[in-house]
Amino acid sequence: AITLMMENGFSQLPVMSGDFSVKGVISWKTIGRGLSLGKSIGAVRDFMEPHHEIRSSLSIFEAISVIVVNDYVLVRGENNRITGIIT
Repeated sequence: AITLMMENGFSQLPVMSGDFSVKGVISWKTIGRGLSLGKSIGAVRDFMEPHHEIRSSLSIFEAISVIVVNDYVLVRGENNRITGIIT
């Protein structure tokens, strides 16, 4: 996860099993928090936190408050797949 984030300039990544199931999100914030609590670099699950998502039908103006609080929001499309992320 760290390599993907560094290579692509990502600040967070959803942890998923397929297009529909989000297990959580890993971010520089969760990695930093984990390391400061003494966790060693290992499995992604050790640095995940619950994810935040909205439906694609929601107005961007309604999504802004979620983005401001959480730094991102995952977008779930009409077909119930995660279709993107807004930061």
